[in-house]
Amino acid sequence: MVIKIVTDSSADLPIELLEKYKITVVPMNVSIEGVDYREGVDITPKEFFKKMFASAELPRTSQPSPAVFGEAYSKFPVNSEILCLTISSD
Repeated sequence: MVIKIVTDSSADLPIELLEKYKITVVPMNVSIEGVDYREGVDITPKEFFKKMFASAELPRTSQPSPAVFGEAYSKFPVNSEILCLTISSD
């Protein structure tokens, strides 16, 4: 059995842990002044903070869609067991 770990980018795990345990990160969605970004893909943390401080309103975030998680899962071997840890609504 192969166990794969998946999380969203809200976990903000250090690169060392991601590499050591081969954790797959699915990017959260971030909207700043009506422009949508995928956290860690389309916008870096440095760019995020620069845009946030320059914006008249706070950025909004949203969870990746089930389809985006499904796309990540589809890259794993068929016999994989998947442990997916995501942000809670609480």
